[in-house]
Amino acid sequence: MSTSDWQDLFWWLLFGAFVGGRLGFALFYEPLFFWQHPATLFLPYDFSTETLIPLRGMSFHGGLIGVAVTVILWSHWYKISLLSLTDHLVLVAPIISLFGRLGNFLNQELPGRITDNSWGIYFPGDQVLRHPVTLYSLFFEGIFLLFWLGFWRKRDLKLGTLTVIYLTSYSAVRFILEYWREPDPGVAILWNIFTRGQTLSLIMFFGAVSIWFWSSKYAMIKNN
Repeated sequence: MSTSDWQDLFWWLLFGAFVGGRLGFALFYEPLFFWQHPATLFLPYDFSTETLIPLRGMSFHGGLIGVAVTVILWSHWYKISLLSLTDHLVLVAPIISLFGRLGNFLNQELPGRITDNSWGIYFPGDQVLRHPVTLYSLFFEGIFLLFWLGFWRKRDLKLGTLTVIYLTSYSAVRFILEYWREPDPGVAILWNIFTRGQTLSLIMFFGAVSIWFWSSKYAMIKNN
């Protein structure tokens, strides 16, 4: 791929991530609200008050689906190996997570669960200390995974392995971090055990395992 190809792909990925992130948030976290107010999904304007309103809510897992669809279509259109492309893209995914979580922290979003630890912080409207879970996520979803993928990148890996490593590693990290994150209000906890984020991470993990088996079978067929 040329530099121009990468630049074009970047804008399509940005579009896919935004659309997927918004649709994922609406579907996974507030389906009733967006069913009643569908215009607020993408339109930052309230016609009743004639004022601009912020677009609230983005889902990482929805954004990932949007990116995946974009990459699949792109690779098919330009006749590029899908797994080769994703192996390159996942190397920068932790950087996106890092700045995304930094934005969450600066906007005082995604409060953690109540804690009595000295490093707990106050969130707006709260009188209790809470885990700074966005900072935990910044480190583990961003910095840790960046070095983790960098470590594996230097190995002689089969096609698609880096993609699987990222997906399984992120889902494991996210699953654990959810234990310190306050569950989203109004969202039921699956079987009174798993949060919505943990449930989506489990699906993501097993999806990555399926990709691993598929890529291994594909490599065997190609070699034969």
